[in-house]
Amino acid sequence: MCHRPLGPTVSGIDFRWGVAFEDRGILDAPPSGETLGIDDSRLFAPGDPDRSVIPARMSDLGAHRMPPLASERVDDEAVELIREWIGAHGANTARADWSTYE
Repeated sequence: MCHRPLGPTVSGIDFRWGVAFEDRGILDAPPSGETLGIDDSRLFAPGDPDRSVIPARMSDLGAHRMPPLASERVDDEAVELIREWIGAHGANTARADWSTYE
């Protein structure tokens, strides 16, 4: 409900089902808010989960955590899966379908 057009967030992210990966507003995009101390951060830095804010926010239990509601602990397996997915998609990867993890 949050990351969609006209949603309650200040970001331009669109995580609705069926939206093409390149149209989601995360690919190599700088964060619109807190970088969590990550140098040259991107929401999704292809091939570089350490520069990617998405797994960092999933790992944070402070004010910048995702999801911000109903979360009291980090889902370590989910964070690792997202980190692997980001790492598997290098900057030079020509791929039409980024919607699945292989």
